[in-house]
Amino acid sequence: MRLALNLASPAARRRRLLRRALAGAVLLLLVGTILHGLLLSRWRTHLASLEETWTARAAERERVRAGSRRAAGPEEWPTALVERVRFYNSLLEASAFSWTGLLNELEAALPEGVGLAEIRPDQQLTGVQLRGEARALEALTGFVRRLEERPLFTRVFLLRHGARKGARSGREILEFEIRLALRREGV
Repeated sequence: MRLALNLASPAARRRRLLRRALAGAVLLLLVGTILHGLLLSRWRTHLASLEETWTARAAERERVRAGSRRAAGPEEWPTALVERVRFYNSLLEASAFSWTGLLNELEAALPEGVGLAEIRPDQQLTGVQLRGEARALEALTGFVRRLEERPLFTRVFLLRHGARKGARSGREILEFEIRLALRREGV
């Protein structure tokens, strides 16, 4: 038979319960404040990057407008027009870029034992840099060969590769970077 004795008075028990509830509320308030601060800093950096993009685009727009207003004589008209056409063509090419087509081609070329961690296109959308991991050198060379065979990709270069031990398995894993150019008619 088990006997539970609590010699504390009912008022002391209530105070202890109240202290625990207050400590829990303070802890929740602290965690909420920390999370709020983290979210706020993330939003500030996001807003700063958006502001940079917006000012760069506004400056480009003003440069194009100033170029069209500044062209006083007929000899300056063709250069201003060519600049504007280049700017609009770059916008059209960027909006016409097929991410689905690129990802489908990469998936078709990806062999067993190779994984991609990063796909980074350049600003002109004429090339892509890939970063990933492979289980074996044969899988990596097979991936490079399969990329060269795909109709969308040209000038496939293995920029670097290096081995490291896997954290879970302890096996050797190859990290690599590949640079390749895109055929514009295929995108």
